[in-house]
Amino acid sequence: MAQSFALPTLNDAASTAIATTIANALSALVTHHSGGTAPTTTYAFMTWADSSAGVLKIRNAADSAWISFGPIDETWTWRCPSVVLTGGISGTGTLYIDVPEHSFYVQDLVVLSDTTTSGSDGSNNWAVQVQNLTQANSLKATAWDSNTDAELTADTATVVVLDQNQTVAAADVLEVQLTMTGAPTALSSAQVFFQLRGWHI
Repeated sequence: MAQSFALPTLNDAASTAIATTIANALSALVTHHSGGTAPTTTYAFMTWADSSAGVLKIRNAADSAWISFGPIDETWTWRCPSVVLTGGISGTGTLYIDVPEHSFYVQDLVVLSDTTTSGSDGSNNWAVQVQNLTQANSLKATAWDSNTDAELTADTATVVVLDQNQTVAAADVLEVQLTMTGAPTALSSAQVFFQLRGWHI
């Protein structure tokens, strides 16, 4: 698929060359510059259908990076209504989420706490895991860990990227679990919001 959006210049003497350049530019435009690798020439707000990752991307305003916009082959984005653990999170907090009437690909989990954790180490940390109880598997190979991955920052979204078993069927039940090891920053009076994000398949 054509990806070049180079416009003809006055140096294109032959009409055939000009016609080919225009045709390639229009083909690239209408196909979102689709291809397995990024276009070599980029512009701010340019789109690219990354066929390797299956994701439609858009160039940022500074023309310095690609931003993932959404899946190429799926129909719409799904965001589960936010669910909240509030108070009493002294050991393990568990929430259950029912998948609606469609199958979904679950991309990530957004965690939002009103309390900052700090000073986590290998013996004192909070871990977040997502499991599919219906299919008896985990959606993340290794639980997100406040020691090895990041601390929770108050009122700042933490995105936990899922990496396995991410296709869930209609009526599956997902479990989100927040587990304490040792004595990390207390979340006993905290509110922690969770939201699963993905897309319909």
